Amino acid sequence: MCYYDTVEAFYHGVTLTLLQLNPDYYCVSNRESGSGRFDVCCRQKKEWKWAFILEFKVTEDPREMINDANQAVSQIRDKEYISDLKREGYEKILIYGFSFCAKRCRVVQGKLD
Repeated sequence: MCYYDTVEAFYHGVTLTLLQLNPDYYCVSNRESGSGRFDVCCRQKKEWKWAFILEFKVTEDPREMINDANQAVSQIRDKEYISDLKREGYEKILIYGFSFCAKRCRVVQGKLD
């Protein structure tokens, strides 16, 4: 595959594969949580303190990348993707919205209320 494969599944697969190389985290994708399905969620294996959720968007217009990344963060909050993590006792949950456009990537770290 190359960057010409610009569907979300391509970026999703590459990112998930890289994250799974970290032995300290257990990463899953496309699981139901809250009122939807997150793209990727990683949980710390040994200590139940840290977790993060990633949501991906793909655009053909690089001027839309920041907006799309912010929409991804809003989707995580609006659909309450962190609800299972809270129930499981995770103390620190981070959320990130990604926007991809060909070889470019923008990442926005969201804030939880």
